[in-house]
Amino acid sequence: MTYLVAALVVVALLCLFNLLLSFGMMRRLRQHTELLNRPLHEPAERDLVRPLGSTVGEFAATTVDGEPVSRDSVGAAALVGFFSVTCPACRERKPDFLAGAPRFAAAGWTVLAVVVGDPAASAELVSELRPAGTVLAEDVGGPVGEAFTLTGYPAFVLVRDNQIVASSFDFHQLPPAEAPVASATAS
Repeated sequence: MTYLVAALVVVALLCLFNLLLSFGMMRRLRQHTELLNRPLHEPAERDLVRPLGSTVGEFAATTVDGEPVSRDSVGAAALVGFFSVTCPACRERKPDFLAGAPRFAAAGWTVLAVVVGDPAASAELVSELRPAGTVLAEDVGGPVGEAFTLTGYPAFVLVRDNQIVASSFDFHQLPPAEAPVASATAS
């Protein structure tokens, strides 16, 4: 009988120990899940592109439709969205860009979507972004990314008269679409 009681006490202690370990593991898994769901790097606006107020560098590129595009050809005001083929956050924020780009286009802004990555892998993303405006695809370190000194994805940038007036990792952080006023005509 004493062996039976001892065995039951040992089994009860093992069950209690197992229960405590299970609760600890669940708590730890929740913490890890929260960490994994956060972007690895949520860059501040200054981390994405050149600082606000700086001039966009010169660039010359070709759109996916074969049209030339340069800093001067995008017009007095442009919304530029940078997307990477390998970026999960780009996929998450793409619908925001697709929904907001028509408002900027209707207000007179040029909309340019830049897909960065392997051309073969970027075909799907390029076709998804076509309704937003002009799309171009380039490799990492391409001319448009270099002109903006791009360091993070996705990046949404507002440019007026070749100067960066707003940028963000989150499309909703950009100011609302208003008719652009060129600084030359405002004087």
